[in-house]
Amino acid sequence: AQPMHLFSSVYDLLLRDPVDPLSRFYATLADAPASPAEAFPDFKRFCGEHRGEILERLEHRTVQSTYVERCRVLLPALSVVADEAGEPLNLVEIGTSAGVLLTVDKYAYDLGPAGRFGRSAPLTLKGDLHGAPKLHIPKIAARIGLDLHPLDVRSEEQRRWVLALIFPEFREQQERMAKALDVVAATDIRLMKGDALDLLPGVLAETLAPVCVFHSTTLMYWSPDAKAALDNLLKTASRGRDIWRV
Repeated sequence: AQPMHLFSSVYDLLLRDPVDPLSRFYATLADAPASPAEAFPDFKRFCGEHRGEILERLEHRTVQSTYVERCRVLLPALSVVADEAGEPLNLVEIGTSAGVLLTVDKYAYDLGPAGRFGRSAPLTLKGDLHGAPKLHIPKIAARIGLDLHPLDVRSEEQRRWVLALIFPEFREQQERMAKALDVVAATDIRLMKGDALDLLPGVLAETLAPVCVFHSTTLMYWSPDAKAALDNLLKTASRGRDIWRV
């Protein structure tokens, strides 16, 4: 993730102040972006001029990419959980980043053969889902996000960092994310900083049923021992109650 960390740090600075000539190579900052093959001289100059700010971002910020499009995959699973566990669901996300997936119920969905849901939402997520059972958008009660470095998008600086983690060629994805971050900022989400293995026992103990623990890509960065510890933790916590995991 080191190259992405550098590129995102530069992009973050350009999003803050897009007047530098380097901006003309970014599809999200220029209507007709110049060829990236010609960008290196300006990129090198920009890095030299902003060396201190870039180093600060490399030292104190982390790569926590998130995409609202992942909600298209999460929604069907939560719909099935809600049918079996009841509603409203209490959600606990491991590796929440900015908490975007915790607002899964706030969007509209056009899933092709699986149907359309939430037509009046501010953002519609599209995809094709085949062979699914009857789906719906479940009601959500508690929204709890666990992360080593959670991002509070009510802060303009942290909101901009989330956007800077999206490749600048992905103009449509960034536009969708900007709308999603408005939703996140207006939603009551409890963000908790720390190791999920340390936080999760207490969170589960105080969270009412039905509770669903979910994670998207974060476990790919965990060691085998950490993954096994999470499995054991959830097995122990579920001995006296039902806990759903996605």
